[in-house]
Amino acid sequence: MSRDLDVQYKTAFVLMHKLRESLVEVHTEKLSGTVEMDAAYVNKYVRPANDITQRVDRL
Repeated sequence: MSRDLDVQYKTAFVLMHKLRESLVEVHTEKLSGTVEMDAAYVNKYVRPANDITQRVDRL
């Protein structure tokens, strides 16, 4: 993907992750037949903001 789009690997990785997340939101019905899937894990967890006062290395 990164070679086809001529972008860095990290950029292609983030783009593919966002595409996978969007597919999860669209397909809510159960799939049937042969379903192939790669090793990506997508969930709806939103990371909390990085609060500098609560960082372990700054205590």
